[in-house]
Amino acid sequence: MYVLKNNLLYKFPDFRNFFIARVISLIGDSFSTIAVIWWIVSKGTEDSKLELGLMMATIVLPKALLGPYFGVLADRISRKKCLLFADAARAVLAVVLVLLLQLGMMTVPLMFLLCFLIAVFAPLFEAAEGAALMNITSEEYVGRATAMHSTAFNLSNLFGYFLGASVVAMVGVTAAFWFNAASFVLSYIFVLMIKNPLPAPQTEHKSSAWVGFKQGMSYVYSRKPIFWFVIFAAALNFVAAPFLMIIPLLVKFVFQETVMWVAILQGAFSVGSLVTGIFLAHYVWKRNLHFTMMIALAISSLLIAVLGLAGSKLFAVVLLVMIGVGIQLVNTLLMSQLQLVVSDEYKGRFFALIGALGLATLPAGFAISGFLSGVMSVQSLLIMVGLAMFVMSLSMLVMPTLNKLGEQLND
Repeated sequence: MYVLKNNLLYKFPDFRNFFIARVISLIGDSFSTIAVIWWIVSKGTEDSKLELGLMMATIVLPKALLGPYFGVLADRISRKKCLLFADAARAVLAVVLVLLLQLGMMTVPLMFLLCFLIAVFAPLFEAAEGAALMNITSEEYVGRATAMHSTAFNLSNLFGYFLGASVVAMVGVTAAFWFNAASFVLSYIFVLMIKNPLPAPQTEHKSSAWVGFKQGMSYVYSRKPIFWFVIFAAALNFVAAPFLMIIPLLVKFVFQETVMWVAILQGAFSVGSLVTGIFLAHYVWKRNLHFTMMIALAISSLLIAVLGLAGSKLFAVVLLVMIGVGIQLVNTLLMSQLQLVVSDEYKGRFFALIGALGLATLPAGFAISGFLSGVMSVQSLLIMVGLAMFVMSLSMLVMPTLNKLGEQLND
């Protein structure tokens, strides 16, 4: 009973509904992602690799462009309303997409357009949910809540990719897109069940969205260690972009397997991340925070390079589990600390801004990755990415601004 009472999903009913909504929505995203990837790759044309890179860029672009603005909204109006509106808008667009598929009217340009429009509302949902964690838990539990919140992503990936791949293989991509549309509706229902209205922080002056955006930028810039860390993270995202789209290319063009192996490899990464997230949800990691994050990133980078040498699918599975552990460790330790040091008045803007700046380089990275995958082998691309990430991770140990960030978060 003691264990049950101290479980966050039992202790905070609103957090439970919030968590369930996120898991359902993310499982739908997994269905959609694997469906659109396989829809493009299965065409088998000379342009399919480039189109995959451009599609990944299309999905990420709205987060980079609109994230800061939606962060202002999440600090100005009810965060619950933001969540509900984002789910409703995406549900309508997802239904339009699937109807076009069923009617045989879908084209590559239309798929790009609809995926872009659906992605437009993702940063609104993410800014609101990132800012709402403290509202539905407490300062004492927010670190554990952040870790558990991150497990939703990995849990949904683990089940979503397997289920999505099974549906695509047995029924087709249209059914997978139908599930995605239904997931937004279910997520909407669970958000509606949250009793806390998740109001925006009370401030004396409600400025315009543009002024709010500039205030958020000023808040980040005035904290130089964090500002430079975000710039570094943006550069790292650009270098790491190929890894984020490499798994379907490995399956299709190296291992020459079916869509189920996309799910298996994605699931392996998610297993490592999920186990680490669950561990950190029950264990508060406080010592050598900065050093731990940097070493985890360095080891993960080397493992990505080794993945490029993997001639066995099973070896690739083991490597991806280990990479998932390292990446999750870095992300959770950093985000849980930022939850504590950022003022609630700026949280929506802050998390939207760092997300946007971190993602700003991804579209170009994806597009270049799509081009490079057409002129060099997938294995060579992975080795190059892993080694470049390793060099960057080591530089973080000697960069004074990043060391100051580590000291600030450890204080």
